[in-house]
Amino acid sequence: MKTFKIITVIIVLSTFLIPNNSFSQDYIKFKTGDSIHCKITNIKADTLFLQKTINNNTINTYITLNKVANYTFGIIESIKSNNDTSEFYSLTLQDGTGLMGKVISYNKNLIVFDDNNLGKIRIKPFSINNYEKEERNAMYLISLIDGNQMHAKIIQRRKTEIEFETETLGKVTVPISKIKKMQIVEGGKMENGKFQFPNPNNTRYLFAPSAFNLKEGEAYYQNVYFLMNSVNYGLSDHFSIGGGVIIPFAVYITPKVNFKISEKFYAGVGVIAGILPGSDAVGIAYGITTYGNDENNITVGLGYGFYNKGFADRPIITLNGMIRLSRKIALVTENWSIPFTRTEYDYHYDYNIPPTQTEVKEYDTFVSYGTRIMFGEKITIDIALVNGKYIFDIMPMGFPYVDFVFKFGK
Repeated sequence: MKTFKIITVIIVLSTFLIPNNSFSQDYIKFKTGDSIHCKITNIKADTLFLQKTINNNTINTYITLNKVANYTFGIIESIKSNNDTSEFYSLTLQDGTGLMGKVISYNKNLIVFDDNNLGKIRIKPFSINNYEKEERNAMYLISLIDGNQMHAKIIQRRKTEIEFETETLGKVTVPISKIKKMQIVEGGKMENGKFQFPNPNNTRYLFAPSAFNLKEGEAYYQNVYFLMNSVNYGLSDHFSIGGGVIIPFAVYITPKVNFKISEKFYAGVGVIAGILPGSDAVGIAYGITTYGNDENNITVGLGYGFYNKGFADRPIITLNGMIRLSRKIALVTENWSIPFTRTEYDYHYDYNIPPTQTEVKEYDTFVSYGTRIMFGEKITIDIALVNGKYIFDIMPMGFPYVDFVFKFGK
């Protein structure tokens, strides 16, 4: 029962600890004093239409304007906060139309946009599905009208053309009229003239998690030795949940909440809870802190193991790290110190007297060292060795560990 209470706490934390990005959503304040963040989908006559997601269910509804004290659009607030009407934007409208250009002016209900191809057009904010401000140092996936795509970095933008640095072609100049869409690739960069895709498996080392989280809609499948199969899914940018099966021993679930502390510090809490034959529950309730970025990081964790209705009296300690060496290779280490209690017997000279028993509390440490091979932006394979004082006596190099991870979704 305690296990389910812990999982409930994790889900509640996902609601209260996740920062709300008000610029990504629209805002409505009612005359009653209440307010909500949502997506305003249309405004007609005296009616405001909106879309709200509650418990992963999307609800479409409407409100008469006589009940509304004020409303704002997220994109308008974003432009206003950055005072960046001179910057270039990529917009995608609700009907799928892609626009690229500058915001000339705006007011509460209208954006005047200078599109590279269409010229000046007037856009209702609720007709915009998503938008990105152009970043000079970011990597883009460029989709051309003829169907070709390329990864590139913007070098210089001119009135009718953009000069890019690409992976295979070097520097190229593309007429703006031939560009259909430009989409930022988060974490991507140019390294020695080649596009280095972001780490596709930054949320986990071998088995233990980092404090990074899947983005909303992202997911991955992991297989270890064909015996352990698991799937994890990002319900939001800060809350993921998953589960798996270890054939034929156990099934388990893995909810996790994360939040950003500073530019390089992240924290998370979660549970790995399983059911073994003949027991109620077994697992770990943990907290972790990660320092670094998606490519190079170190994570320290503390977790309390539980079995049936009892918790361990001392924490499990983990120290894990990752270093990306090249476009396709990273080094990974995962290390566990696990508490245990052994009994020592002090025998007397008189065998009629029972031996004195003493409980000694110690830690067993298991270390791992391995390589992560990244096959593009979706697939990774980890090849590692796991060692400890008992394993070393049998296999000095360590016990081999191999896993396969496929990332999918958004």
